[in-house]
Amino acid sequence: MGLHTVTFKNKPCIVSTGTIAGPKEVQGIVGKYVDCPLQDDTFGEDTYEKAECKMLSYAISKAIEKSGFGRDNIDLMVSGDLLNQIISASFAARDFDFPFLGVYGACSTMAEAFALAACLIDAGYMKRIGAATGSHFSSAERQYRFPLEQGTTRPPQSQWTVTGAGGAVIADSGSDICITSATFGKVVDYGVTDVNNMGAAMAPAACSTILRHLQERKLDPGYYALINSYLYRELKAGKLNKILRVATGARLSTVSAGQGESIPCIAHAVSIERAKEKAPMPAKAGKKKEG
Repeated sequence: MGLHTVTFKNKPCIVSTGTIAGPKEVQGIVGKYVDCPLQDDTFGEDTYEKAECKMLSYAISKAIEKSGFGRDNIDLMVSGDLLNQIISASFAARDFDFPFLGVYGACSTMAEAFALAACLIDAGYMKRIGAATGSHFSSAERQYRFPLEQGTTRPPQSQWTVTGAGGAVIADSGSDICITSATFGKVVDYGVTDVNNMGAAMAPAACSTILRHLQERKLDPGYYALINSYLYRELKAGKLNKILRVATGARLSTVSAGQGESIPCIAHAVSIERAKEKAPMPAKAGKKKEG
């Protein structure tokens, strides 16, 4: 459907998910959705990088466990992370005896993994694929900005990289939560150079991908109940029927930032819809007033 969007005739579906998050993350509105809320962001490890790898392995294992398929029935894992040479995903892959496809999209990695998994399943090459990504605030600060030990003051506009990981099992059948299309983003660079202000750097990429998705699918934004949402359980419950998941990623490194380069960014979009829509639950009738 145009240059950037593909639609899936066979409707690959999301069978299960697995999630884990750090103490700061579970205090917010997403805390009740997390399978494993952590009280200690080291997850029992002696480095943040090892904790990140362990979290990612947990998320993949949990998703497979909840799917009921078993590890022997997973054809491929598509995963990545924020660290050099995607070491968290690569090291986590050692825990599993199925093929591994490492991808890097920075913070857009999960949407990229979903889109690639859906393409492979829709084409009939594979039946069940694990898609996952993870990050850790403390390892990301060391990777992209300044080590926490340095004590550098964080400016007001700085974002907080998630400490956590998420995994999903995508299959050719087994759920009515389907991936109906995907829009692959292009690299967008508006000249932002502040490594603390990822929001300003990535917003144009998100805008570009959302507009192209709507244009190429000939949709009005109102077609979706939500855009950029995490509410998988709301889909399962029938509270939502259509969402557009858009993930943005900043393609920078400490080397490029140190050389004064701007921050090129990208966004990928995945349309997730119920195969059969459920009607909204009727509101409870109130008591009639007497007299």
